[in-house]
Amino acid sequence: MAKQRLFLWLRRLHQPPGYQGAWSSGLCNYLVTGTGFALALFWSFSRRQEPSLEERIKEQMHTAFGLIKDQKLAEADAQLHALLLTVDEATRAGAQTNEQWLQRRARVYSELANLKLMQKEYAAAERLFVHTIRDCTASGVPPGSPMIIELSL
Repeated sequence: MAKQRLFLWLRRLHQPPGYQGAWSSGLCNYLVTGTGFALALFWSFSRRQEPSLEERIKEQMHTAFGLIKDQKLAEADAQLHALLLTVDEATRAGAQTNEQWLQRRARVYSELANLKLMQKEYAAAERLFVHTIRDCTASGVPPGSPMIIELSL
């Protein structure tokens, strides 16, 4: 049925201007034009690819930073925890190496720790900074590096 409609639509396109065929009513022209438009519209949506892991992480981090900027700290906390889940699921699915997982998790823990400092939850911030330092050293950052020293202060 769809193949037959497509054939009729294509045949209609190849007819010379002013041709009066058996189906020359305004309704037919409306249906053919509408069908062509719908095909063009839906074709573009069906070809979209799922964003890469890097793009998803960047988008979630950007959203969290926007929420922090707008002083919506509880929502930012939830967004950063959702980002941790995204990173963990990507590791389980084999989309990233363990080293990438540690680096990304350390980055999210660092942002969570800074968020906890803004919320005046100092004990939670300290635990998150400890996790950040552990993940950084496990991913190959030397313990005496300026980054580790700055985090430990």
